Amino acid sequence: MSFNSSIPRLKPGADTDLQYVGLGAGLQWFTAFVVLSPCFGAPFTLSFFRSLKYLGLNIPRILLYWLDTVARNWYYRLKVVLPNYGRLRQTRRIKNSKAGKTALVLANGPSVAQLDPEKIRRLQRENGLEVFAVNSFISSPMAEVVKPDYYLLSDPAFFQPDKFPHLTDRLTRDMTRLAEADIPCFVPLERYDAVPFRQKYGYYDRGNLFLSKITITGPRSYISMTSYKALAAACFMGYSQIYISGFDNDYFLNVVVDENNDLYYVDRHFYDKPGTAPPASATPTPTAWASCSTHTIFCSKTSKNSVITQSSTSAKTA
Repeated sequence: MSFNSSIPRLKPGADTDLQYVGLGAGLQWFTAFVVLSPCFGAPFTLSFFRSLKYLGLNIPRILLYWLDTVARNWYYRLKVVLPNYGRLRQTRRIKNSKAGKTALVLANGPSVAQLDPEKIRRLQRENGLEVFAVNSFISSPMAEVVKPDYYLLSDPAFFQPDKFPHLTDRLTRDMTRLAEADIPCFVPLERYDAVPFRQKYGYYDRGNLFLSKITITGPRSYISMTSYKALAAACFMGYSQIYISGFDNDYFLNVVVDENNDLYYVDRHFYDKPGTAPPASATPTPTAWASCSTHTIFCSKTSKNSVITQSSTSAKTA
């Protein structure tokens, strides 16, 4: 089974950890310093801190970030998980429930447009392929052919559309269509009661980038992006093969500047009309270059994993 040459295949047990590697590297450097400093004395200490400065690592900030992460997760457990423990336990019941099956996780990157919707629908019907989708996929032309088997929402805008006036109509439309389609949907545990879906699963929505475990019932070790959470949900459910598409990781190509040299980020999706860029999709972002790191992190983590391979057959072939 294959879709196009840009779709990596994840096998069971694949390390899909998308954690920010710089944080882990900083702690490793700090550990090395504590262990080796007494042995080599002042020259080693001086060299160590010069190396940290060269690499842009700041141990005190990393340690403070770790403490902040731990505190935020405990607060989330007390405020959100404890009152909703029964709902999280319901999500735990579906762990490894899809052994032997195949999934296709669709992000909304432009590359999804290369897929053949009719072929995907046929694979769903004849081969039991199960499709995961996110965000506004439900209102895309592809959704008229391909009905997702599972859906995942994460963006706060979907749960509070009135706070985003320029998106309210679109978000309300998406939520209405999703409810009418009766697709099982994963939502943040704290948003469980805010959605009208009949079939829904609550997931733990706080991160801890110092961890490496891929889960949706505990702190995530990957960047807070909806498509990554959908991929984590598929891994959590134990599919034997997982295909992905739309994870373009080309955020650095979408950073633009205006005449004042202010940075903006333009959201691009597979369902956007060619040659159009709605003004609402260009948003000021003082941390635009952080988006560039997601590309580097994703590629560096997956390229080192020998069990991830590339499909070689075009998505347009029958």
